[in-house]
Formats: sequence, structure tokens, C-alpha cells
Amino acid sequence: MINQIRNFCIIAHVDHGKSTLADRLLEATGSIKRGQGNQVLDRHPISRERGITIKLAPVTMEYELNDKRYLLNLIDTPGHVDFSYEVERTLSAVEGAVLLVDATQGVQAQTVSYWEKAKRLGLRFIPVVNKIDLASARTEEVMLEMMELFAFREDEIFLVSAKTGMGVERLLQAVIEKVPPPASSKTALKALIFDSFYDSYKGVVAGVRLIDGRVEEGDAVEFFHTKVGETVKEAGWFQVKGLDKRAGLRAGEIGYLITGVKDIQKVRVGDTVFKVGNKVEPIKGFKKPTQVVFASFYPVDTTMFPKLKTAMEKLSLIDASLEWRVEQSEVLGGGVRCGFLGLLHAQITKERLERDYGLEIITTMPSVSYRYKRKNSDKWQVVKSAGKLPDEHEIEAIEEPFIRFSLFSRKKYYGGVMSLVIEARGKVSDVVYFGDRLRLKGQMPLSELVGDFYNQLETVASGFVSFDWEWLGWRQTKLKKVELLINGRVVEGLVFLFAEEKAMYQSRMLVSRLRKIIPRQQFEVVIQARVGAKIVARERIAPFRKDVTAKLYGGDQTRKDKLLKKQKKGKKRLKQIGKVQLPQKAFLVLLGGENT
Repeated sequence: MINQIRNFCIIAHVDHGKSTLADRLLEATGSIKRGQGNQVLDRHPISRERGITIKLAPVTMEYELNDKRYLLNLIDTPGHVDFSYEVERTLSAVEGAVLLVDATQGVQAQTVSYWEKAKRLGLRFIPVVNKIDLASARTEEVMLEMMELFAFREDEIFLVSAKTGMGVERLLQAVIEKVPPPASSKTALKALIFDSFYDSYKGVVAGVRLIDGRVEEGDAVEFFHTKVGETVKEAGWFQVKGLDKRAGLRAGEIGYLITGVKDIQKVRVGDTVFKVGNKVEPIKGFKKPTQVVFASFYPVDTTMFPKLKTAMEKLSLIDASLEWRVEQSEVLGGGVRCGFLGLLHAQITKERLERDYGLEIITTMPSVSYRYKRKNSDKWQVVKSAGKLPDEHEIEAIEEPFIRFSLFSRKKYYGGVMSLVIEARGKVSDVVYFGDRLRLKGQMPLSELVGDFYNQLETVASGFVSFDWEWLGWRQTKLKKVELLINGRVVEGLVFLFAEEKAMYQSRMLVSRLRKIIPRQQFEVVIQARVGAKIVARERIAPFRKDVTAKLYGGDQTRKDKLLKKQKKGKKRLKQIGKVQLPQKAFLVLLGGENT
């Protein structure tokens, strides 16, 4: 029976039609009826509204071909780079991959990235060109791109329209013909955990791929790395309608296990499940995801902090890549400091908190982590925001994270794209031309992506660009800490690290932007940027003025001077005790996310 199991996934760049193709495959196998719904596997409202998959979604389908009944396990995957960790877990649980490319957009950065990851794992590819029914489709050109970049033959590439269903039945048959069945040589249970989520009633639900053996309800199992031993309470398949309880799971199948564990940290993704009493070698799992972007969340109403904490606890149960801890701010009160896999991951998390838990959130400036070494010390220390760095005179060296990037665009935008990469302190190591398009490969500091790099990239390339990156390591660079002060006080959350050559320019730009968005007060507001002990930029917001002499109808100048002097003293006192209200928009504008 294992010869009639096929495990495969769909990998592609964002918005190339993965979820729509999954819908057609579900219809072709009778898992759902035609027109039953769109993006069936994208169950979260945010995912549907944004049109991007943010969570892998497994589903089991049954299909009959040549009088044989096949069990098809499909895992739909995200396309955005921030959720590539979900894709890596998926690739380790399957034998084949449908490599999907949009006929109107062609091969993009994320397509190549996922192809390289799948190739390293030895997966069998089924290349597919989607959206061939559109008037703007460049089907032949895109096929040539795939042949040139991935070395596919023309007769290997399938042409489909996920929207209309054209070619989907043939693709489904190709999955059965070309994807190899799972291999199993032992009878002892060995299963890989590729996903987990929390159910309020059942506890942690572990998504597993059985490598060897069989598991049934009542079996005593253990998780290899966490050393947790439990009894299986339920096992089954993932289906469109939800969890489908079965008598058990056998080698080669993809399904779920429920053991009653309530702590998701005890059911680690990448761990090996085996029966108590059996000795097995652990399956090579996954690297723990590295959080690269950090930001703090604070409730607008400080009394809502307990609700925020509870919401984070619940959210972390369904998002194992989210890292957080409680922190206290003098200005904003209680909040949480979070680590994310990227800016989109941070945005999605904030949106979930606001929509799913009814919170109003203030977000501080996103930042990356840094390493520094104090003078007369050999120990490197990691900080997750520039504000936590000690004074410059105490530091011997600073290192920042670097990334390896891959960028796809059109030839005519080469000059603008290259200039932007160089401006972002990037170095290009390889340029490949194919057709009217090009691919750049190189390295750059991760901190440059946390600003408006993506927006500028979209602008210079008129939207015809895709960008993918992966962690490279730490590099020592010359950085300067820039602190923004309002009326002599450092603003929490507005401390930055810039390259030495950019520090002066960036300081002036930040001060100028901040001046435009802070509302006028009854007292003078002075905005300054400080590098080390030196003030390098300054702006002033004049106070509201009231004509206190308007009520005078006569008398000498001394009466007017007396009233003006009294007003001046009052404004000075206000300046000493008044607090400037910094709007949430300030953080967005300083990031470059909104126009001033």
C-alpha cells in the first residue's frame, strides 16, 4: 500500500497561484465541490485579504487512476521570504514538489530560492507554468527561462490555468507518475514532526510524517529531544473539513498525532517521535528559526497590558517562530519585546493582535540585533536594539548581521537597482542575464532592509522586481549610534545605528521628519540628534502664542512688558514639566513607511 502514497508540495513566489492551484487539485480529487470556495487552505482572514499564504497547510486527498486508489498528501506553502521557515519544514516531509511559475511574471527570486532548497534535499520536480489563459501571458518566454535557469526540458514543463482548471487533471496524473512513493525499511515507529499548533480542547496537535512503522491510539510514544513521554489519544489525516480521526497512521503517510500535551514547547518542530522502549536514531530535523527583526508592542490603553500578555501567550502557541518577552517602558508602560523572521512577519503579528484579540497596539521602530565587545574583553554580547548599546567610548568593536541576497529585475532597470544596492552598502558578486531580465547576487547588511529599501526598490524598478535573502553571519563594520532627543530627553525607541558615512545625513533627515509630525504645544519643543556627545542636528517647534496684551486699551509699555514676562515664565514652567505626545505615526514616518 505504501507504493500508492504520494507526498508532494507546491512551491512558488508570492502571488503565482499556489492556493488557487491547490483548490483545483482538491476539486479534481473530489475533496471539495466545484465552486465550494476560494483559497480553501488559506483559512485565516488576514491571509485571504492580503492574498498571501502565511502558514503551511497539509491536506490528504484520495484519487483513482488506472483502477488503483492513491493517497495524495499535499502541503500548500507560503511564498513570502518571511515565511520560508515554513517551506523548509515542508520540503523535509515530502518526496516531490510542483514548481509553479506565473506566465505573466516569470521566474522570481523566491522561485529560485525554493528550487535550490528542494534540490539539496533530492526532491523530484514537476515544473508548471500557470495563468496561461491570460492575455498578458508570456508562456514561451517563461518556459525558456525555466529551461535556462533550472535545466528542465521543454517536454517536462506542464501548462495550466489554476483559475479555469485547464491542464490540472493531467498535472494530477503526473504527480502520481513522477513523484516517487515513500521508502520504508523498518517496522519500528519513527516519525518527523514538521508542524504543530494548539487546540483549545485537545492540546497540541503535531503534524507528522511517518518514516517507518505504524502508530495507533493507545500507543506509548516519546519525543526524542524533549524527552516527553505520552500516550497517543488520537491520530488521523488533515482534510478540508478539519481533523479526520483514523484507526492509525502507517509508514509513508502524513497526518497528525494528539497526545494531550498542553505545552507547545514540548512538541518541537523537527523532533522525532518513537515508541517507548524502542531505540531509534533521530531524524535530522530543522534549524531553529533565527529571529532577525525586533520590535516592541505596547497597548494604547496601559490598563490593557494583561490582555496583551495573554494574547501573546495564545499567539505563540500557533506560531512557533515568534519570540517574545515582557518589558517595561517609562513612557509607554508595560509591553512586550518581540523577535520576528522579517518585517512582514511583524506586520502580520500586529494585525493578528488587533483583529483577533481586540487590542490597539503601539509599535516601536523595528530593528535588528547587534554584537559588541567591550574594551579589554574577549566576550561578544548581543543586543536586540541600538538603545541597549553602551556608550561609544566603552566599545572596542561592533558587528552587525549580513545577508546573502538574490534579486530579479529587468535589464533596463539595472542602473537604478545597482545604485540602490550600493547605497545600501551592498556588494554584488554575480550578474546573470536571460532574455530581457537579469539576476543579481550579492551581500548586504540586514539593517538596510528594515528601512524603506523595499519601497525604493519597487520605485526604481517600476514594480518589476523580486528580492530574496538568507542569513549570512556577523560582520564587523564602523557604526555610529544616533539618539533623538526631545527637549533634552532621549526618546525611547528612537535610537539608531547607522554606518559612519551615513550618520550625519541620516541624523538631519530624522530630525527634519520628526519636526513635521510632532504637534505644536503650549511650550517650545526642541528636537535634536546626538552622535556620541555631540549634537549634530537641531530643529525647533514654536509654541502656540496668545496675545495677552489684547485686553489692554492704554497705559505705558511697562504694563505690556509685565504681562509678556509673566507669559514667558509660564511657558518656561510648562516646558520643564510638560511631556511631548509623540504620535504613533512618528514611528511609521521615520521608517519611511508613510509620507510626511
